[in-house]
Amino acid sequence: MRGGEFKPGPGVDSPPPATGFRRFFFVFGNHFGKLVLANILFLLFSVPVVTMPAALCGLNSVCSQLMRTGMCYTMQDFMDGFRHRFVAKTLLGLPFCVVVGGTVLMYVAGMRTLPFYIAVAVACYFFIAACYFFPYVITDIKETPPRVFLRAFYSRIFSVSTLRLLPVLAPAVLFTLLNIAILPIMFIIGMSLIVALAQAAVY
Repeated sequence: MRGGEFKPGPGVDSPPPATGFRRFFFVFGNHFGKLVLANILFLLFSVPVVTMPAALCGLNSVCSQLMRTGMCYTMQDFMDGFRHRFVAKTLLGLPFCVVVGGTVLMYVAGMRTLPFYIAVAVACYFFIAACYFFPYVITDIKETPPRVFLRAFYSRIFSVSTLRLLPVLAPAVLFTLLNIAILPIMFIIGMSLIVALAQAAVY
């Protein structure tokens, strides 16, 4: 009644970080449960496989709300990101999922030939482009999905800020290399972790 709910907690004497990786650690520490729930929703809505791009948009919608405002309605925000522009996001998002997912399957199958290493290079390029495409396709309502798609490959990918995405690529590679040992973490929070890190790097 006296406004105490708006005062910082014990030991907090400054505003929370607004952007960057410091913001990611703030969100990770304060909204872990929502990240886990969003990760589970992503896995459930990705079961038909073809809906994976839309599910990634739903996950990005939740993480975007947390990163920008520090609050979200997990189920509602996920469904909003999942349903809005569903067909366009699915068609344009599938190439990212096919290239990156196909490369992971090649690694799991034990392929170590020249085509595999070419696929790895292409997959890294697509992964970095995806880190721009999926956050911006749900937040930049003035741009059409095809223009966001092209911008992810041509204008954003060669910017200096792309170097900030290297810490995002690291856990993705780690999850691939340790696919069995670290699988429980991937099921619990893996994709939420990668998506939130990507947004910390991009915004």
